[in-house]
Amino acid sequence: MVLDADHQRRDLTEAILAKLQFAVAPVDSVQKAISIAHALRPSVIVCAPQDETSVRSGLRVDVPVVPVAAEVAVSDALVEIVRAAIRSSTI
Repeated sequence: MVLDADHQRRDLTEAILAKLQFAVAPVDSVQKAISIAHALRPSVIVCAPQDETSVRSGLRVDVPVVPVAAEVAVSDALVEIVRAAIRSSTI
């Protein structure tokens, strides 16, 4: 799941992850992310650093939350961060 209120950054992040065969659920608010996460059980939630605490406190399911700064969201580092979060949650 990609959570970002900035639709351009969200769309770009989604495109990067989708190109690498990740199924992505894009959302634009913390409330939507929490609601959808309970139904979808995503492998990871990528969000802006300022949304991390709100997302974590609202979740009732165990999902890794990865805060990603804007400059990382448009780089290869994003993919490595997401893969590491998924690996660590499945160990």
